[in-house]
Amino acid sequence: MTATSGPKPKKTHKDQSVRRVPAQRRSRERVDRILDAALDLLSDGAKASTTAIAERTGLPVGTIYQFFPNLDSILTEALRRMIKRITDDMQQILQRPRTGDPLHWEETIDLMVDEGASYFAAQKGYRHLLRALQYSDEAFDILSEGRQTQARQTADRFEAAGLAPEDAAMMARVLLEASLALTTLALTSRDDQFRQRVLEENKILLKAYVRERFIGLIGTNDDGDARAIVK
Repeated sequence: MTATSGPKPKKTHKDQSVRRVPAQRRSRERVDRILDAALDLLSDGAKASTTAIAERTGLPVGTIYQFFPNLDSILTEALRRMIKRITDDMQQILQRPRTGDPLHWEETIDLMVDEGASYFAAQKGYRHLLRALQYSDEAFDILSEGRQTQARQTADRFEAAGLAPEDAAMMARVLLEASLALTTLALTSRDDQFRQRVLEENKILLKAYVRERFIGLIGTNDDGDARAIVK
């Protein structure tokens, strides 16, 4: 799940688009090396620059400018790649539950919370990246798009479980926003024990919400559990 917090986005007029979209594998590998080097520099506390990135990758500065017009465009693309990867991972996890059975969703919630937290904890350059971009409009647009995509993906699974579209959309939004808030709280703590406890509390809250809403919106079977509706 996409975690983010910070001040109001800063407006920017710099070109943050990719100059040349890599089509061949060799070009894609070069772009990945450039983005990885930028994140490594930020994680190491070093100043990121096209010159420093060139030194870190062993690529000529001119090669970097073939793909990116400036440093901001490199950092923006690094953030876009990061959010796309976690969004794709969440989509894979969401393919599993196709029913209104809360037990199926409890397993999925465990996976989503754990995978999301592990991913962003491993991305040491994530918050450095946001700071380097000074929470620009472009950065917030990428984060917002990632959250909207995850909400749509979750809503689709709720609809497949038998919920009406408006109920599915609301449940997905509430589930995502609640999880993001607690995941952000956990990841910003330097106390490992506190971090893990918050993540576990996050799971408990989300599972209780899903169970309550499924029972309220779908109904229960003879055992008192939400009816399993398969589509």
